[in-house]
Amino acid sequence: MIGRESELRRLAQLASAREPAVAIVAGEPGIGKTRLVHELLTTVPAETVVLVGQAEPGSLSRPYEVLLDAIDGLPESNEEQLAALADPRRSPVERLHTGLAILADLIGDSPAVIVFEDLHWADSESAALFERIADQPGPRLLIGTYRPDEVTRRQPVAGLLARMERRHTVTHVRLDRLTPSQTAALLAAAIGAPAPLRAVTALHHRTGGNPFFLEELLRALPGYDVEALVEQPLPWSLAEVLRRQVDDLDPVSHRIVETATVLGHRIPFDLLADVTDMGEDELIAVLRDLVTRGVLVESGEDEFAFRHALVREAIADQMLGRQRRRLHEAALDVLLSGDASDPAMVAHHACGAGRYDDMIAAARRGTALYLSIGSAYQALQLAEMGLDEVPDDTDLLAAAARAAWLAGLLDDALRYGRRWRDLANTTTDRAESLYLLVRLAWESRETDEMRALTHDIGTLIAQLPPGADQARAMTAIAQSAYLRGDPDAALLWSDRALALADEFDLPAVRLAALLEKGSTLTERPQSAAAGRRPEDPVHPR
Repeated sequence: MIGRESELRRLAQLASAREPAVAIVAGEPGIGKTRLVHELLTTVPAETVVLVGQAEPGSLSRPYEVLLDAIDGLPESNEEQLAALADPRRSPVERLHTGLAILADLIGDSPAVIVFEDLHWADSESAALFERIADQPGPRLLIGTYRPDEVTRRQPVAGLLARMERRHTVTHVRLDRLTPSQTAALLAAAIGAPAPLRAVTALHHRTGGNPFFLEELLRALPGYDVEALVEQPLPWSLAEVLRRQVDDLDPVSHRIVETATVLGHRIPFDLLADVTDMGEDELIAVLRDLVTRGVLVESGEDEFAFRHALVREAIADQMLGRQRRRLHEAALDVLLSGDASDPAMVAHHACGAGRYDDMIAAARRGTALYLSIGSAYQALQLAEMGLDEVPDDTDLLAAAARAAWLAGLLDDALRYGRRWRDLANTTTDRAESLYLLVRLAWESRETDEMRALTHDIGTLIAQLPPGADQARAMTAIAQSAYLRGDPDAALLWSDRALALADEFDLPAVRLAALLEKGSTLTERPQSAAAGRRPEDPVHPR
């Protein structure tokens, strides 16, 4: 671990302290985050429970992706708990507690090191789980790694990292590029002797001190002929170095590698076999060779992954667009022929294949699924994928507005909510959009817009027949009045909504109206003690 000695010592001290600790490791791609963690894990005592989970880039991510990746294939995994983790009938809080229970059962009272790799790709559930684990007692070290340049305000991890930054107990490790002297030391360790100054200078200049680039460049040089290095042209980029590693593969192996790049971080053996239409024995032989070459690693039972995400990116970048589309289409056909395909994966491959009807259908199905289980960020990603093709789809606009709101992205929620309202072709849709926009306007401190929206809802009520839609609209006005500090109007409209809810047996509306009424009463000391005003009607439970 040349150039990382002090960072390794800091993490080792945290791991050996037998106290709860959190460390955030930041650095650019190839800077050595994963290597640092791996070196740490080789030093922990045998009784330490080690769990390492990898986030999945883009829309392929599942809720609790990092946890599921960490426990994949573990014999101790509880199938009932895993089912509960994905059960849409359970609330997000229940599912979060299930995730914590899974970890508690696996760890017990043992010391543990829990690693969340590539937090910049983490789904919202994994980010929430990381934060809850950080608050747990016990002899455990929680480590998160991420690329700072790939974190945007829209990602779930942005808020997590900001909160971790404010905690004085969190250890922050920032990995920088190697200095020229550290590059010389790494070269000396690789070749077993001090490297010539010319070679050190040339390699440091070309790699910029990125250790992964340097190591891959050395891997591409048989026998580490560093003397000859300065006499030949060097690859100008890490991607070029990585692509050279697969240039001499036979056509069959090359096809397998290129197919694997399209299938994602996790490469299931069966899916790879179906997409390539290759027999099991032949595919096993090819995969064994690719693992031996260091292109792939066996990441789980019947599952493979690229040795480094940058290897996959480098190979994918040189493929032709038509080639990628054909592979996406083959993967899509395999997924659609199954019974329980992940809608996010279907949408990803349908988009890559240019089959937009399939993509839109999967996006609709996926947004409904993810919203039902509280996975707001994943729902938003799928809704936006669909809206790229059908920007006026009111179902997707509604889903995007709700998902963005739940994800804390108010500007995006307002943008989608306003468009949903403007395109709504039914009074029900318009009422629902106005209901959400009232809340969004209040949270965004847009008081003038909030009053205008409330007026629009009042106008809409006159156009609606008595029933569910009218009752929901009344609840929206009650909510607006409560938020604007008008308790009399809030109580008036919540009581009107309650009356309709009782008349038409609308339990969901009744609950919403009671919430607005209860919230209003708690703000009024003179009525909070009694729970209601004397003149308020009493509604049966």
